Amino acid sequence: RRTNYMETEKDFKPNILGEKAVGVVPHRVDEVIADYLRTKARTYCMPEFNAFGECSSTKSISIPIACRKQYQALMNCCEDYAGDKQKELMRQGWLEYHEKNRTTS
Repeated sequence: RRTNYMETEKDFKPNILGEKAVGVVPHRVDEVIADYLRTKARTYCMPEFNAFGECSSTKSISIPIACRKQYQALMNCCEDYAGDKQKELMRQGWLEYHEKNRTTS
């Protein structure tokens, strides 16, 4: 589920000078993080992708039943590399980095 950029700024009211919200990750940064994590998952989960592909290539309507193990392995791998936990860790890292640089400049 994508969160709306404005949902993350509930307590923020900009001043006349256009001050930016502190502690809020911009929507564009969220998109970049998600793209990076998807690419990382595709790279590291390639054996699971291949196993599911091989299993499903010879089946049609029976894929959900016949390839359940491969599908679950693929989903678990993708969750490990591109899940909500990883996304939140990257968002926190981005916030810490930019908060540190904002105060030193």
